[in-house]
Amino acid sequence: RLLLIGDGEERSQLEARAEELGLADRLTFAGAVPRDAIGAYYNAADVLAMPSVTEPEDGLNVCVLDAMACAKPIVATTVAGNPLVVRDGANGYLVPERDPEALAEALGRLAASPETAQTFGAESRRRVEAEFAWSHIAGRYLEHFRHLADHRA
Repeated sequence: RLLLIGDGEERSQLEARAEELGLADRLTFAGAVPRDAIGAYYNAADVLAMPSVTEPEDGLNVCVLDAMACAKPIVATTVAGNPLVVRDGANGYLVPERDPEALAEALGRLAASPETAQTFGAESRRRVEAEFAWSHIAGRYLEHFRHLADHRA
């Protein structure tokens, strides 16, 4: 099953295409999900796919970190902030943008190996705790501000 969260201008086209391909019964378009309910979706998922593209420009989507905090493996494109948090072959797979075959292949590898998916998920959780918890991020900001202040003086 594929669960798509969020809305966008291509939703109706995606729904129509799923119908054409006979896949509509295997897809769920959840639309916008309230922030206080999103954790249940992450925890029910086997993997988070983040096929970001450079046009329009996209940054690091917080959903990647949220899914990592829920110990999920990530399959993401090599654009925007994805390579900052996804280590290819460690906590997920990085694929070229606009390459649906590579995206499908990476997702298929995880589906075929629950052990790999579990290992990647555990590494995602470890990375969030070790590098992306608020205490670590705040510390990096403070260090950056100290560096700027030292150079300005």
